[in-house]
Amino acid sequence: MIRRNRKKRMHGFVLPAPFTGVVVAGSLFALSYIWLGCRCDSLGRDIKALEIEKSQLKKEILNEESRWTKMKSPSNIEMILAKHNIVMTWPRQDQIIRLSEAGPYLSAPYKKTDHSLTYVKREKVVIHD
Repeated sequence: MIRRNRKKRMHGFVLPAPFTGVVVAGSLFALSYIWLGCRCDSLGRDIKALEIEKSQLKKEILNEESRWTKMKSPSNIEMILAKHNIVMTWPRQDQIIRLSEAGPYLSAPYKKTDHSLTYVKREKVVIHD
């Protein structure tokens, strides 16, 4: 009788485990490097777009401030009053009330005695339902 070879035969080739580990680790490192590069590029584009938007908003702010300054100029106010047929004059001296000092219109407890800063405290009652 013929003896059979009972050793297991592998079909294909055997890849050593350390080499496989190095290849997998290298590929993970390469993929993470590529991912980080793409992420940095996208963040750079986002930052650039936000900087452009910031400069445009700054321009708009300056334009609006300029327009507001022009609108509140005395000559423009007089022109708009004339356009809407509103006649306004400066007040007479007896129509002006100065509030820098306590006048006769304030009662005694509210008169200011010294020229230091005063603060008003508002007290509220807290009601819990």
